[in-house]
Amino acid sequence: MLWKVLLCDDEAVIVKGLRRLIDWEALGVEVVGEATDGGQAVELIGRLRPDLVVSDIRMPKLSGLDVMSAVQSAEHLPKFIFISGYGEFEYAQRALAGGAVDYLLKPVSAEALEQSVRRALGLMERSSADALFRQPSGQVQEFFAQLTANREFAGSELCGKFTAMLEGRDRPVFRGLCLGLYLEDEERLDSLPYEKQLLQRFMAFNTARDLLERSGHACFLRKDEGHCWFMGIFAPEEDAERIVAQVLAEAAGRTGHRLRAGLGRECAGLDELPVTYDDALWVFDLYYFDQREILCWDGAARPLRATNQSFDENVKKVFHSIVSKSEDVLDDVDRVLDDVAGLHWGNRMAAYNRTMLFTGDICQQLYGNRLLTGSFTQRQDELQHRLEGCATFAQLRERLRDYYRELLPDVYRNARGRSTREIVRVQRYIEEHYDQEISLKALAELACVSPHYFSAYFKAETGQNYKAFLTRVRMERAMGLVINSDLKTYEIAERVGYNNVRRFVDAFRAAYGMSPLDYRKLHKK
Repeated sequence: MLWKVLLCDDEAVIVKGLRRLIDWEALGVEVVGEATDGGQAVELIGRLRPDLVVSDIRMPKLSGLDVMSAVQSAEHLPKFIFISGYGEFEYAQRALAGGAVDYLLKPVSAEALEQSVRRALGLMERSSADALFRQPSGQVQEFFAQLTANREFAGSELCGKFTAMLEGRDRPVFRGLCLGLYLEDEERLDSLPYEKQLLQRFMAFNTARDLLERSGHACFLRKDEGHCWFMGIFAPEEDAERIVAQVLAEAAGRTGHRLRAGLGRECAGLDELPVTYDDALWVFDLYYFDQREILCWDGAARPLRATNQSFDENVKKVFHSIVSKSEDVLDDVDRVLDDVAGLHWGNRMAAYNRTMLFTGDICQQLYGNRLLTGSFTQRQDELQHRLEGCATFAQLRERLRDYYRELLPDVYRNARGRSTREIVRVQRYIEEHYDQEISLKALAELACVSPHYFSAYFKAETGQNYKAFLTRVRMERAMGLVINSDLKTYEIAERVGYNNVRRFVDAFRAAYGMSPLDYRKLHKK
C-alpha cells in the first residue's frame, strides 16, 4: 500500500519540479494531486485524503499555515512539510508549533526533501500502528457485537482477541474471508445423517481455522452450517490469495474435504471491516457463476454486460429458430443465457427468475400457436423443479438445454399434424386473391397462428417464404397476360396486384430475365 502525498505551490513549475526532485515511488509514496492555491489545497485534502502535504507557506486565498489550520478538525489529518523562500524564524516557529514535520527553505535540495519525507513517513507509520491499538470506535465494537450471533464469543471478547492479533504489526491490510465446502463435497455429505454432516463440515472449518490463526493471518469471526468467516490480516507485501490457497490445500490433505473461499477487498482501517466482511460472502456466492477455488473481490471474471434490448432480441431468435426448425436452437438458447448472466451477475435469484420468464414467454407463444399441447402450468412447474436445485449457472444452462431437446420433438410433431391442411388453405387463398393487397395479418388469421410466427411457419413447411410464393403466383399470371393479350405493361401490373409499374417490371425481369415488353416480342418471333 502506497502513502499518498499532495504537492502545493502557487507556481505550477515548482510543483512539477517537486514531483521530479525525488523518487517518490521508491519511498513508497504516490503523488495523488497538485494544488496552486490554498482553497484548492483544502478541497483536495478533503477529497483525496492524502497522508502527507508538501506545501509552500505563501499561496493565494489561503496560506499553507491556514490550510493546515483549516483541516485540523477533519477526520483524516495529514502530516505537513512546509517550503518557503521566507527565512523568518516566525514562520518556522508557527509551522512547527502547528504540528508540521519540517520547514525547508527554497531552493530545496533533493537530499533535504527526501530526509523530511522519510521523517514524516516514520511518524505516520507509528501513528497508524498506534491507532489500531486504541479503543475501537463504537461502530467497530458494534460490528464485533453483531458477529457473536454464533454464541462462541462475547462481542468484547472477540474484539479483544482481534486487537491482540494486531500487536507488532506494521500497517496491516485486512480482508474479509468466507470459507465453505466445494459442491461435490457437499453432495457427498448429503448422504450422511444430519449430525455427521455437521461434524464433517466443522472438522474441515476448524482445521482451516487452526491453520489460519496459528499463522497469524486471520481472526476467526463466526460460522454456520455452510460457512465459516474470518478477518484476514496480512502485511502489505503479502499475497493473500496465495496464502489462503496454501491453507485450503493443507486442510484438504488433513480432512479429505475441499474448501473454497471468497476474499473481500483490501482495507487498511478498522472502520472498513464491515465492508470487506460483507464482500467476502458476496464473492463467495459468485461460485454460482464462476467455479474457481478462490474468488477475490478484485479478480472475479465478470462477463460482458448485457442489455434488456439484446435479451429481448435473442428471445425472439429462439422462438424463430424453433418454429423454422433451425439447427441453431440450442445455440440461440445459450445466447439468451449469456445475456442473463451479463444482466444479473452476482444475483443468483434474479438470474433464475429471468430464466423462468424467458422459458415462460417461449412456451406461451408455442401454446398460442397450437404447437404445444397439455398443461402450460404443469410444464412450467416441472421446469421450475429442475432449475431450482441447480448449484451453479453452468448446471442451470445444461438442464435448460436438456429441456429444449425434449421440447422440440413435441413442437415438430404438433406442427406436422396440422400443417398440410392449413398451408394448402393459405396457398389457395393466395392463388385466388393474388390481384389484391394481401397482408401478413390476413394470412396468419387464415392459418390460425400469430403474425409473428406465420412467416417462419410457412417457410418451414414449403421451403420458401410467403412473399416469394405470392410473387411466383403473380409472375405466372403476368406471363399469361403478356403472351395472350395486348394489354399495356401498367395494365398487366394492376391486374396481378402491383400498384407500382417499376416494381412489377423489376419483379418480372428477376423471374424471367427480361422485361414484359421484350418477353412479348420474343414470344411473337
